[in-house]
Amino acid sequence: MIVASLDFGSNTTLLLVAEVEDGKIKKVICDETRVTKMGQGVHQSRRFHPEALKRIEAALSDYKKIIDKYRPEKVLAVATSAARDVENSESLFSMARRQGIEIRVISGNEEARLTYLGAFSDKPEREGACVIDVGGGSTELIFKEKDRVVGESVNVGSVRLMDLFGESDPLPLEEFNKMRSYVRERLNPAWSDQGFTSALGVAGTPTILAAMEMGLESFDAARIDGFVLKKDVLKNWMERLQKMPLSEREKVPGLPPQRADVIVAGCAILFEFLDKIGLNEMEVSVRGVRFGLALQ
Repeated sequence: MIVASLDFGSNTTLLLVAEVEDGKIKKVICDETRVTKMGQGVHQSRRFHPEALKRIEAALSDYKKIIDKYRPEKVLAVATSAARDVENSESLFSMARRQGIEIRVISGNEEARLTYLGAFSDKPEREGACVIDVGGGSTELIFKEKDRVVGESVNVGSVRLMDLFGESDPLPLEEFNKMRSYVRERLNPAWSDQGFTSALGVAGTPTILAAMEMGLESFDAARIDGFVLKKDVLKNWMERLQKMPLSEREKVPGLPPQRADVIVAGCAILFEFLDKIGLNEMEVSVRGVRFGLALQ
């Protein structure tokens, strides 16, 4: 069966077209990402910004052409953190309906389950493993407890944090430290005692950091997937990027210019989560909600 799955996140809108057979993804036909920044200004206004809706409309137009090309038997679409926070979500839904796509807003718990399912869709599960999903509006820590997927969603995302702390360019050290403290204050203290033995990092921040560390000129999923990101490497990049103005960050190999505005916040979130759970490295995964949705 050919399935198309769309993930409308706070920073990116993603499309996966895949062949699914016997509960497994047999073949990835198409895997597309558009940086739409759907969460722009949502923390303050509780509404989708008109500019964000224009970017999403452009992405939907592109994706409709891809869907029409491959003619999947099922088209599934979900929206996450930003869509849960706004008063004008119908603007997004009606826009998608015009392209023949029905979007379902999912809870933080369902988002966690789909992310976990997607992250392990190409590898065996490991006892004591957790998944860290750094989003634009929220970040999830996901793990199994008594054979049940447990996800804790924290309202710290890269777009949300830049809306709160990122007025100056480059980000002053004082504001950056406030950002990190803001993240730490919202993390569950019990995570330190959970005894995690390994972590998978999904979404843009860890995959981009892997690409940056390898100096890749373009995104290479085969090389990025499975890359081991060390905590000291993450810290080094975080401190370097914080000092750079946006114009300099946009030129860093491996860092897409359209993501350069939120990468500092993404690094801060990822570092604080990794520090809280007491691990010194994580494996990078290019899979997430869209893969879990396709399998579901």
